[in-house]
Amino acid sequence: MLPRPFQWDAVEDKGTVATYAVGAVVAVWLSGTVVNAISAVPLVSVIKEYSSIFLLINICVVVTLWLNGTVVNAISAVPLVGV
Repeated sequence: MLPRPFQWDAVEDKGTVATYAVGAVVAVWLSGTVVNAISAVPLVSVIKEYSSIFLLINICVVVTLWLNGTVVNAISAVPLVGV
């Protein structure tokens, strides 16, 4: 069964719905403005770039160790305390 279409005439408090809609649009616009302002700072861009490179290297190392079985052997070698 398909859902019933939204009926604007049945809404009792149209002002509140319109306020929420305008607020959502303003929030999206404001968040985009903040992100662009932060990205415009040169130091932030450098930090983001280096953290992305570090994350990529970290993922590559973990996947390589996992494929070689080193991670599995290291996890299975950890003694379980209290068991």
